[in-house]
Amino acid sequence: MALSKLLAKQNPHSSSGRNYTRAFFLRQWTAQRAFQADHTDVEERRMKKLVAMYQRENVIELLRCRLRNPSLLLATEAEVRELLDSIEAESEKLKEEIESLLGDSAPAANVEERKLRLLLWSAKSELFVEAVHLRAERQPLVDSKTIGARLGTKLKEKIFKAINNRRPAIDKVITEYNLRYSQYRLKFPNQHGTHGDDDNLMSYEKLKTMPLDDTFWNDGLFYHCDAPWAINPEVREGINCVLGLSRVQEEFELIAQELVRMMAWAIEVHDQIAKQISYMQERMQQLRRAPDAPEDHVDRIHLTNITRGDKVKLIHKELLNRLASHNELVEEWSDNITWLWGSCQPTENLTFIQDWNNLLRQIKQEKLDNFPDLNDVNDVLEEIVSGEVVDDGEDTEEVWVDL
Repeated sequence: MALSKLLAKQNPHSSSGRNYTRAFFLRQWTAQRAFQADHTDVEERRMKKLVAMYQRENVIELLRCRLRNPSLLLATEAEVRELLDSIEAESEKLKEEIESLLGDSAPAANVEERKLRLLLWSAKSELFVEAVHLRAERQPLVDSKTIGARLGTKLKEKIFKAINNRRPAIDKVITEYNLRYSQYRLKFPNQHGTHGDDDNLMSYEKLKTMPLDDTFWNDGLFYHCDAPWAINPEVREGINCVLGLSRVQEEFELIAQELVRMMAWAIEVHDQIAKQISYMQERMQQLRRAPDAPEDHVDRIHLTNITRGDKVKLIHKELLNRLASHNELVEEWSDNITWLWGSCQPTENLTFIQDWNNLLRQIKQEKLDNFPDLNDVNDVLEEIVSGEVVDDGEDTEEVWVDL
């Protein structure tokens, strides 16, 4: 449903004005993976160094502003010159370090935007750390409401005390984040992730209820990248939808494989039982014609106090019971198999469903041919096993002939 809505929207990143497509979302996923593969720990450390330098740069700028304070007029000329020289020296040093980290290829027009974005990224990273700690401390309280975990009074008091002790540090980080976000949005209002009202501003109440997988934590300000996957939430949603569908398709493919194995097993077992039943029927006829016929594998099965003919009949009856149970199982599976087949099987496996339908038709015919007198046969076999019928089995012969 979500993917259908996205596919009906115009793609702002398409030069031809086309709508979003699945192929576009997959290309963006490939680009995101490539970016993250290149975004090494070295790059992460470089970003953190830049953040530290930008923070020092802000301190220098603050000092310059404070120099306008009238109280500075009370200082001597030498003191003022020394202060100004130290500020300028530190400023030049910082400028050189920042340029060395950014490289010569960094466009001058993007320097300010990158600076504010990095500062915002740093503030948001610290905010996420606090969110994780807060969630960990609040989790026992959440569990007591959701899964009924019991908490004692003392434990609750300890939890609330820990939460309250952390509150000032969290408020400080929230204030820093809101300041950085407001500065960034004020200077670059057209950047993705800065539109709208104050949805991205944070408060303590909002932070303590926000899931750690909320989209708030996953916007493009974290990536330091201007690609569509990094700056457009619709593109990220589309990527998630397409990947979700891919995972579902993979599951269906696994189900399809298991379905074919199950059908093959059912067909093979039926064929083997049916083949043995046919053999037993032929053997019974053979023994009727020639009681002294050569031994076969059935004769080597040891059963006491039973003739050769009755042994074959007993095994024949057991095979009929096994076949009836197996056929019942196949019929129970039939509707589900038909539904699954239509949902997940590729067309090249068409022969399997044809074999399955042939099996179902064969089962219906077997009900008519083999099983009408099964209850009568059960009674006779009980007599055979209990020894109530003479060993030559003459009294039961006619029943088995009918089978």
